[in-house]
Amino acid sequence: MQVYLLQNGEKAGPFTVYEVCDLVRSGKADKDTPGWHAGCEKWKPLGELAAVSVAFHEREEPPEQEIEQEVSRPSSEEAAATLLKSEVRPGMRVAARFFDVMVFQFVVLIAALAFGLMEQEEVYRRGVIEHLSVPAAWVFLEAFLLMAFGTTPGKALFRIRVSTVDGSRIDMMRAVRRSFAVWWRGTGIWFPPFMIMMCALSYTILSSHRTTPWDAANGLKVTHGTVGPANIAVILLIFLSLANILATMAGPPPPLSELLNPPDNG
Repeated sequence: MQVYLLQNGEKAGPFTVYEVCDLVRSGKADKDTPGWHAGCEKWKPLGELAAVSVAFHEREEPPEQEIEQEVSRPSSEEAAATLLKSEVRPGMRVAARFFDVMVFQFVVLIAALAFGLMEQEEVYRRGVIEHLSVPAAWVFLEAFLLMAFGTTPGKALFRIRVSTVDGSRIDMMRAVRRSFAVWWRGTGIWFPPFMIMMCALSYTILSSHRTTPWDAANGLKVTHGTVGPANIAVILLIFLSLANILATMAGPPPPLSELLNPPDNG
């Protein structure tokens, strides 16, 4: 998305959303700076533009608090870095994403075996298309869950919620656009070589810009709660239970030599 600004009475730009956020952080623009992007009827203060208003959230400085006992205090740079990391939590978002897709994959395979839609050995012999189809189907289920509840099972367990910048639920179209962008740009359609590269890139962008392209483009924000020991216990219990059920239903895997060189039944 291209954003234009009015600075000193002159039009400046176009800027990307990330560039505008950088201008805000450096003090060269603020929430009252007029801005415009495609779809706007008129110039609006940046604080009212959904695509970039995330840059102004949670930026107010807390009041100074007296410290009763002498303690060693980190430098302002160290404190800012710690706060930024705790607010963004890219690791939690990646973990929730993997949990959702893996659990969905377990449930699909268990259901296919239970209803006779798949033979036991097929669990271990799935091709690339079969492997990639489940994460692709998850895009639409995730979009529905985000629209209806603002979260998914994995996000809920990791205490993550997705909403518009004003805290309201997102509509279905924005939810689909976000989920599709995560599937394509965030995980490389779950194709292993692309997945590693795109996850690493997304992690880096989120850490440095405090938002992702799909959230910034759709005017969305992601909020985090505290993940306690009970959350971790439930996550492990669900994951291990489903994995055990699938392993029991599918039976032991065939030798590696058979997986790499399947027998010719013709």
